Amino acid sequence: MKVHHAGAALAAALSLVLACSASAASPPAALAFAKELRSDIKPTFAEQAPGLVLGKVTCVLPSKGNVARCLAHFADKAARANVVYTIKATLKGHVIAWSASAHSCTSSTTGRKLAC
Repeated sequence: MKVHHAGAALAAALSLVLACSASAASPPAALAFAKELRSDIKPTFAEQAPGLVLGKVTCVLPSKGNVARCLAHFADKAARANVVYTIKATLKGHVIAWSASAHSCTSSTTGRKLAC
């Protein structure tokens, strides 16, 4: 699990959104959360899997609780594969803690599933 200290303004906004239980989080908040998470996971994956190139990160923020579900899309050009990691991210105060829980691979040329 990795831990990242979010900026105070972003963390305050995300805390407010995640604390809101009346409706699902707004798309702008989800985009801001995904952007912050992307900047945090990029160096970790660059170190642990240098062949992967990070693309889009998308998140769904909960209407209740503080655990976001995210997808991080990568390209493995050498293997001609697209790799998608499922990431669970938790916001605790001004800290985002995240972990990658699963991944799947597809061929970048045919779109068929591949063994990862």
